[in-house]
Amino acid sequence: MYKIKLSKTIFLALLINNCNNLQLSGTHHINSPKSQISINQCKNATLSGLTITAPGNSPNTDGIDIAQSSFINIHHSTISTGDDCIALNDGTSNINITYINCGPGHGISIGSLGKNGAYETVEQVYVSYCSFNGTTNGVRIKTWLESGVEIIGVIYKDVKGTSASEVAINLDCRSSKGCSDIIMEEINIAPSNTMAICNYASGKASFVSPKVPCLV
Repeated sequence: MYKIKLSKTIFLALLINNCNNLQLSGTHHINSPKSQISINQCKNATLSGLTITAPGNSPNTDGIDIAQSSFINIHHSTISTGDDCIALNDGTSNINITYINCGPGHGISIGSLGKNGAYETVEQVYVSYCSFNGTTNGVRIKTWLESGVEIIGVIYKDVKGTSASEVAINLDCRSSKGCSDIIMEEINIAPSNTMAICNYASGKASFVSPKVPCLV
């Protein structure tokens, strides 16, 4: 009988590193003990028709993690995990996320960024026609206090669903530079008693529920 020893450090179901012009479609990813898909240092990638699942109470099981990548399109996919459906990390830009069914989990998140005062950036993110089902945060941006993080040009449009927690929208931009050019249009996350938290973010909002106090 042969015995195979598995490393305890193997967590990722799929790591895509330094791969340009990628197309990933129609795959199913089930019960990874950590992130399901990780994209790093990639450009011009399209992910579509994915089904990603993990138990709702499983920690650190992000659906898709993206870092140091640009021009990434994710669309028409269903993601149900115990953590972020999609997480955008340092060095991401020109990210297009559309027609995603997300939940349970933490929603679609930027960050957390800027740990130990690091300078990190996320720019030009477009999230549209997405639905949340019982997520703890539908929309979330998180930066560490006194970091040099810059988050510029994030658009959320036509996002609907339900929140399992009181905070449906969390824009926690406590870095020295804050978050700028944040635009929210036609956002409706139920139930009616949910709220939005907003720190050091600026931009515009129209037809957004719950109301985001720092966006005009």
